[in-house]
Amino acid sequence: MKTLYIAEKRTLANTVAEHLWPDGKYTKNATYYEKGDTAVAWAAGHILELAMPESYDPKYAYWDNFPIYPKRWILRENPQKIKLINTIKSLLPKYDCVVNVGDPDREGQLLIDEILYYFQYKGQVKRLLLHGLDKTNVDRDFKNIIDNKKMYPLYLAGMCRLQADWLVGINLTRAYTAACRKFGYMNTFVVGRVMIPTLGILVRLEREILNFQPKDFYELVGTFSKDNIKFKATFVPDDSISTDTENRILDKTSLDMLEVSLKGEPVTVLKAEKKNAEEKPPLPHSMDTLQVKANAKYGYSPTEVMDAVESMYLKKIVTYPRSDCNYLPVSQFEDAQGILANLVKAGFPAAKKANRSIKSACWNDKKVTAHTAIIPTAVAPTGLSEKEKNIYDLIALNYILQFYPPCKKEKITFQLKVKDAIFKGSGSKIVSKGFREVLSEDKDKSHKEDENAVLPSLNAGDTVKNLDYNTLSKQTTPPKRLTEGTLIKLMSTVWKLLPKDSPNREKLKEVKGIGTSATRNDIIEKLQATSSKGHNVQPYIKKQKNFLVPTEFGFFVYDNIDQSLTYPDTTAEMEYALTKIAQGEMDPNKYIDTVKDMIEKNMEYAKHRDFPVNKDLVQCPICKKAALRRIRTQDKRYLFVCPDNSCVHPKTGKKIYYPAKGKASDKP
Repeated sequence: MKTLYIAEKRTLANTVAEHLWPDGKYTKNATYYEKGDTAVAWAAGHILELAMPESYDPKYAYWDNFPIYPKRWILRENPQKIKLINTIKSLLPKYDCVVNVGDPDREGQLLIDEILYYFQYKGQVKRLLLHGLDKTNVDRDFKNIIDNKKMYPLYLAGMCRLQADWLVGINLTRAYTAACRKFGYMNTFVVGRVMIPTLGILVRLEREILNFQPKDFYELVGTFSKDNIKFKATFVPDDSISTDTENRILDKTSLDMLEVSLKGEPVTVLKAEKKNAEEKPPLPHSMDTLQVKANAKYGYSPTEVMDAVESMYLKKIVTYPRSDCNYLPVSQFEDAQGILANLVKAGFPAAKKANRSIKSACWNDKKVTAHTAIIPTAVAPTGLSEKEKNIYDLIALNYILQFYPPCKKEKITFQLKVKDAIFKGSGSKIVSKGFREVLSEDKDKSHKEDENAVLPSLNAGDTVKNLDYNTLSKQTTPPKRLTEGTLIKLMSTVWKLLPKDSPNREKLKEVKGIGTSATRNDIIEKLQATSSKGHNVQPYIKKQKNFLVPTEFGFFVYDNIDQSLTYPDTTAEMEYALTKIAQGEMDPNKYIDTVKDMIEKNMEYAKHRDFPVNKDLVQCPICKKAALRRIRTQDKRYLFVCPDNSCVHPKTGKKIYYPAKGKASDKP
């Protein structure tokens, strides 16, 4: 059987060719490789793309024409990738079987399958899912080539995602832009199904910070002693002490009086409980967790992290980067010997002490998705930039930790009684460091021992000595702004922001938030963008030091768009539906219909929205009451006119039309 492999990009094609012909004896053409009955061609991402609106009708070249619902979608060939397109087009009729070698995800499935459908390929199609480009992973994945028909639902989900984003982006960007321009604004409302709820998160947070009113509150802390060991406990307010809804004490005087009454009084242990606890090592990284960690430790943006891991993936030293998974299949457990040996040579002493008999929670077939966690391969990490090395170290460290035991702790909670007052305290101490032995203090400051790390033996009925009482003055603090890293984390766990009774809470949890691990960095960049598809646009957010804050225009967009778009619920329902399509449990046509319903609702909202007065508008020189607004004439020119129909020229009694430049006229 003559077989043609079509890879998502040239680097994947190189990997396939190296596996098929390890001796290197094959013909290398400019856009494909071949030997005997086998060829390997490649794309470069999407070499086909959905056509722009004017391809469906010339009238759609103008932004005030919408909605646009293509009855039959048109794919166009990307003119910048025409050589690759022509190569694949010429090769397809010559081969009985095609192997789809797109990335192992929804997008990778789509961009090869769409080529086959576009050229109406009728032969057999198989699917090769490459999870890493090193020899170990490639050899294993070649043994597991499957029939591409099994991946058809994933292709449908990718196609629906592509079409939905086009429909939402084109129609709602036009609807809101056209609506606000009637009120004299010249800004472009760029609308995306993930962009807007992400903007909503930042706007609501910023307003909470700006409107925050600090509140003073007080705590009474006692210092006690037993067996010459000092420890502390905090007073628990009872009915005699006034508190707010969060049980904070707002009246310092009441605590001052209580403090005086307790001095010198005997203290007994009312209750003491001791529990053993284990802290398991952190799981290997997904792209989300890696972006969060790298941003917190090095200040790298999500895009910088993605680019660095992509580069290392192409160098075969780490596995597939665009992963939303923190788990590994059990079948890869035996790879540890080679990977750890490689890490020892690369200068990771902890890898030498690793215990390969330990099988941590990360080895779980049930939790592996289309991807696996990002881990090192057995290929030596050479030729890395400083940024790549720093990120490689983070990936390697979390992998090494899987072969260390949990950190064992002893947790103690206790209550003390002084007259009728109850004091509570707790403490924990590390009994066995386990994996935390690897994390030295200068490398990991996330772990801090409790103030009561050392506690005496406490049992109910014991008497302890009081050394001091101290009333502490405290103040509530506003929530923290988000960095790129913490926003990525929040986007992936956004379900936590929804009420517990929200029907979308579990949906968001199942689909792992809004956006995907492959797109969240792009969303954040688009929110900061100053241009979009050749048009100048105002950014929705900006960086303030290392934090993300909405711009004035970002607030404006949030306030003037249908609020249902600003919350994650809408995109949660859409993403959940895509998951069901990928599982073969939902009709794609039904999904697109729900998207259109949402678009119609928003277009109606935009049409009837009264935008606030634009302070930069030009006042009508005749009535001096209203501001001029822009219209488009039948001959496709843009003019400005007074919106008050009764406002006419005092002599001719006709409406006056004002061009952007030149003289006014009574003829549009």
